[in-house]
Amino acid sequence: MKELYEVVLGGVVEDDIIILLKDLESHSERVDDVTASEVLGIASCLGLDQSMVAELCRFEGDVCVSAKLYGFDIVSASSDFFVLLRVVKCGGGVDVELCFDDSVFSDVDKVMLLLQKYLKEISDRVRMKEYYGGMEPAKDLGTRYFTGEMLGTLVTRFR
Repeated sequence: MKELYEVVLGGVVEDDIIILLKDLESHSERVDDVTASEVLGIASCLGLDQSMVAELCRFEGDVCVSAKLYGFDIVSASSDFFVLLRVVKCGGGVDVELCFDDSVFSDVDKVMLLLQKYLKEISDRVRMKEYYGGMEPAKDLGTRYFTGEMLGTLVTRFR
């Protein structure tokens, strides 16, 4: 049975959302299936661009924009494998989430530690309140690989 994994960048500052999305996009072979849970006032979501981010931030309620990032090289995935990207505006804050399953990984522990390293590097350029990753739902402390630079329960259990 496939396990689901999640990485959350919580409380991303609105001015930095596009910087983050473009960085994530730069690590992907292609971005497909960009959709929004609500009508954002743009003709269509064709990509992760400034107009989409502006509409998301302007939207009066809660909204989620999702996309598939194929060939996401941070995790050395094949071009057929995708990471689901979600940009969630809820309660006035914006979280960016990356979700994937372990179907192509022989060592998901290593993948999660690579993601932690990547998020540490990007946190120097993108302002956010926190970042963490683990088995879905990663908000559960008992299923975390990391919270910021600290290792979580799952990593310490396997070492």
